[in-house]
Amino acid sequence: MRKTPGKERRCEGFGMAPLNLRSQSLSRKSIFASGIAMPARIELRPTGSLRLEKMTNSEKNFPSGRKCDILSSIMRFSGPAWFPPPLRIMIPFLLIGGAAFLFFFNSSFIASVSSDWLEKATLTAVALKMSELQENIETELQHGNFTDVQHRISISGSDPRVSELALIDDRGTVVCATSPGVIGRPFEAALPEIRNDLMRSAISAGGGKVSRAEDGSSVSAYYPVNILSGTAGARSPRTGSLYMRYDLSQEKRYYRALIRRRILFSIPVYLLLVLALYIFIKMIFGSRTHRMVAVAQRLASGDLSVRVGLRGRDELADLSRSIDAMTEKLERDKAELIAGENRYRHLFENAPDGIFLTEPDGRLVLINPAGARIFGFDSVEEMLGAEIDAGKRAYVDPEIRTDILARLENQDTVFVPEVRMFRKGGMIFWAMLTIRAIRNKEGVLLQMESLLTDITDRKKAEEERTKYREESARQEKLAVLGQLAGSVSHELRNPLIVMDSAVNLLEENLSGAEELTSECLGTLRKEIANSTRIISDMLDFVRTKAPHAETVSVVELFRSGLARCRIPETVEVVFEIPPDLPPVRVDPAQIGQVLQNLIMNAVQAMSESGELRLGAAAIINSGAPDAIGSYIRIRVIDTGTGITPENMGRMFQPLFTTKTKGIGLGLVVCKNLVEANGGRIAVESMPGLGTVFSVDLPV
Repeated sequence: MRKTPGKERRCEGFGMAPLNLRSQSLSRKSIFASGIAMPARIELRPTGSLRLEKMTNSEKNFPSGRKCDILSSIMRFSGPAWFPPPLRIMIPFLLIGGAAFLFFFNSSFIASVSSDWLEKATLTAVALKMSELQENIETELQHGNFTDVQHRISISGSDPRVSELALIDDRGTVVCATSPGVIGRPFEAALPEIRNDLMRSAISAGGGKVSRAEDGSSVSAYYPVNILSGTAGARSPRTGSLYMRYDLSQEKRYYRALIRRRILFSIPVYLLLVLALYIFIKMIFGSRTHRMVAVAQRLASGDLSVRVGLRGRDELADLSRSIDAMTEKLERDKAELIAGENRYRHLFENAPDGIFLTEPDGRLVLINPAGARIFGFDSVEEMLGAEIDAGKRAYVDPEIRTDILARLENQDTVFVPEVRMFRKGGMIFWAMLTIRAIRNKEGVLLQMESLLTDITDRKKAEEERTKYREESARQEKLAVLGQLAGSVSHELRNPLIVMDSAVNLLEENLSGAEELTSECLGTLRKEIANSTRIISDMLDFVRTKAPHAETVSVVELFRSGLARCRIPETVEVVFEIPPDLPPVRVDPAQIGQVLQNLIMNAVQAMSESGELRLGAAAIINSGAPDAIGSYIRIRVIDTGTGITPENMGRMFQPLFTTKTKGIGLGLVVCKNLVEANGGRIAVESMPGLGTVFSVDLPV
């Protein structure tokens, strides 16, 4: 085919864009360099491996697809529980890993890319050489000079990379070749590697065809050539084919050796680069991170005055400034907290009232000095060391604390205006308590804050004021009673005597009267006796007569007292008097009056039934300072209702009585009469069990 002026010839290789044979002049070096700089795409597969793929022009800007973010991929595959290792381990690891990655990536990339570009460069070079050879052979064939054609083919085939170069005519016969043995033979037998389809395609298309062997070991080219046959005057055009097989094994061996040399040369370069980067990072970040670690350790030990103080615009400097700002705030907060704690500690330690903290089980956790002093301890440490149980040892009545805990179940604060508590050594004092509950988020009681005020002095003052008021009222009553006793007693005693005589006369004259009449007369006699006894008590209280001592037995004294008392049938009288009991020397009338009052009180205490025990015993002086010598102890014991503890201390006070009848002078008169005869009187009682009155009389 003749060349048309201005027309470009193009050849296509497998997987290649069309090449401009006229305008391109590529060397192996430029092709190799272009292969190194060729853009590629790194794809992260789901298995975690990386795949390297060459990019087309439309993919250079990543319009679609995934960008490779190595850091996010590492974090994603590491899982939520991944923690980074220390920098002294992570930095060398990353540097060495990065260098190894670049080394192997570059090695594999260069090897693959160099092989591809070697084949492309060879295709281009073969296309250029075949195009040039095509033109020269056609020029020489126009003159019918096959000898020059054979000579040119021999010269072109002398290149060791050209395995075979042959000219085949339109009948399939080898006309010229680098191997003389194949000339004149059919190409199917002489050159079986020739592909007839490519050769026919090149002839019919009028353009060259360049193909690569499947194993990549060689490149084959088929170009059409115009062959003139006949005499010089009448030659007919014929179309043959120019065939070349180009061997790539030598080129590939050369480039593989070159790659190996470059890889070996790059190993120390990478190592030096890693070392330089490590030293640089160590110098830049090592001292700064060590500074931050040292500051963090001092902060952890409680030293808030230290600062990191790193300068710069990098992330470590930003972190340093954030840490310093946080430390300054912590230092201010700590100073404010210490100041507030000192204020509250001053209030806590100098408060006049006791402040203490206890567990729900009663264990004492904290107490201030005032609280320790109130409980009788010299110091807080002594009280805390004593392991005081606020439930078992502090309260006189532990039921009060049980009630406090029950009230704290429904309220946060409990106020106890008065409660008795124990001091160290068992002394009792009065206190006022305010208890506040400390709970957790679920409302469970954790601890109790208590404010304790010692009100013992106030309580004593109140008792003194109460006693003073009561004593003043009694003195007023006694003054009035003393004024009335002298005049009223004589005025009342005479009519009572007359009334008693009249009752005796009626009983004698009405001995056979009806039961109702007898009962009425008995009631009159009883009330007259009570009135007479009250008048006698008033007189004896106002002025106690001097006793006329006589030697008398205890039995006679009991008989004298019982003779003036009416004992119900439901009350059993039991005597417990030894027969050899010595007599006593007292005024029989006065001691008889004492026993009468005690027996009547005992009978009245047993409203329905009971047992009245009258006993006596000789007591030998025990040598006690308050002993009265050898004496006889007379006891009047009942099984009545007993006396409450609140009334025990007031039994011998004038005008105090728990009865609906009486003026509260009976026991006072008894005390005065017993003491006038040189003795003493005492009482013991337990509510619900009975009462014991003891009268000690000298022998």
